Amino acid sequence: MTITVVGRQDTGKTLAILERYFGRIEKRDGPQDINVIEPAQKGERRFTVEMESNPYLLIAWHKPTFPSRADFVCDIISGLLSDGRASRLYRSLVLEKKIATSVETWNGYPGARYDNLFVISAVPRHPHTSEELESAIYTEMERLKKDINGG
Repeated sequence: MTITVVGRQDTGKTLAILERYFGRIEKRDGPQDINVIEPAQKGERRFTVEMESNPYLLIAWHKPTFPSRADFVCDIISGLLSDGRASRLYRSLVLEKKIATSVETWNGYPGARYDNLFVISAVPRHPHTSEELESAIYTEMERLKKDINGG
């Protein structure tokens, strides 16, 4: 337990009050470490949720977390792909091809404590389909690979 006391006070009186209310609590060992290890991924997983709503596409890849160099690389890739209206995916899919209404990337989903995901999310613009949008995203990813590799 941690207690924070702020403001002007008489330290002796404050410590006496804390001792009176909390002094009898016995010290215990902290919680055990949580060992979170994903099972080995043996291939791609896909699923479709059918409901009456606009389509929404999510594509994700497993990746290591900080302080891995790959985490920093994914931060840069995320910025190139979706930071602002001049980003690769926004410019290509939303402005030029007009097959998406929005596109975003997240590095480190759902959090950075353990290995996590790099995610691309996009919403197809009617009458375009999620499949068409997925294909266009992979085309842009290949283009990025070629640019990075100098090809």
